[in-house]
Amino acid sequence: MGYIKSQIKLIRKKDHAIKSALEVFLYPSFRALLYYKVAHFLYLRKHFFFSRYLSEREEGKRHPTVLNDVVIGCGAKVLGNITIGNHAKIGANSVVLQDVSDDTTVVGIPAYKK
Repeated sequence: MGYIKSQIKLIRKKDHAIKSALEVFLYPSFRALLYYKVAHFLYLRKHFFFSRYLSEREEGKRHPTVLNDVVIGCGAKVLGNITIGNHAKIGANSVVLQDVSDDTTVVGIPAYKK
């Protein structure tokens, strides 16, 4: 319990928009750490099924879908639950935050259609 209190205190210190300690439970990173701690606790007590159940829960897709024949330039970042269409090209060092249509080239930060 000490770990949870210390994390709540740390997050509240860093984010001044939080009005109550309960709001910390809305942070995905806090929930992920909390689930990990509980799953590890269960694993150490040989409750393997419940430990795995907690550690494998998913709250939706978080990674991009890259379709066929896509070129992603060196250093480019493709972030979030987005789709990169067939034959698309992403310029080097671009940051892609939205879906890219088929046969499209995007460049820049944030990436835009060229």
